[in-house]
Amino acid sequence: RPRPLAVASLIVFAIAASSSKAQTVVNSSTTSQTLSTDTAYRVDAGTTITTDNGNALNVVGIAPVTLSNAGTIVSSTDNVAAAVNFGVEGSISNATTGALLGLTYGVGFFGGGANNNVVNSGDISARVSHAIGYEGTSGGLVDNFGTLNGARAGAIGTTSDGVFLNSSGNVTINNHAGASISSGMGDQTYGFGIAINSGTAVINNDGNIT
Repeated sequence: RPRPLAVASLIVFAIAASSSKAQTVVNSSTTSQTLSTDTAYRVDAGTTITTDNGNALNVVGIAPVTLSNAGTIVSSTDNVAAAVNFGVEGSISNATTGALLGLTYGVGFFGGGANNNVVNSGDISARVSHAIGYEGTSGGLVDNFGTLNGARAGAIGTTSDGVFLNSSGNVTINNHAGASISSGMGDQTYGFGIAINSGTAVINNDGNIT
């Protein structure tokens, strides 16, 4: 069984290295925010970003983008709403204190490119669909040390899946020891730990996938 964890380590290092650069701090809000003027953003611990309309964070503009999150980000309950929606190629590092909750996507990648990466040590969840979703031509790496659909920022339903691949891209999923990727376990349409509709995936599991 292939285990490209050395590659995962390089991704972790790359995202950690990017955090040493100047970052734009994203502050608490109760409305949707658009991140478009920088290539590096940071949500600090104790920050809460919510909205009652659409995505909580829209990442657009300059690519590639890195987002470091240690706070709580919750989308609206609008159709296809995401906690973090990447409209350009980008990566997110979610710290142990980080909690994301979307309706259809916790984190959604829509901008294409091969380097849309997630390093998760906290929780990323979706109420009804995909904790992490790859769409269009997007590919990348999911390096999970925490929980997907652990529901730390709010309740999830029975139809959620962990990672959803619906693109022509390639995705490598490393689920490390002690980490978990969970589904809603209630719907045969969704409800999968990992769901591959199109594209290709390499899955290396040392944790739990249910």
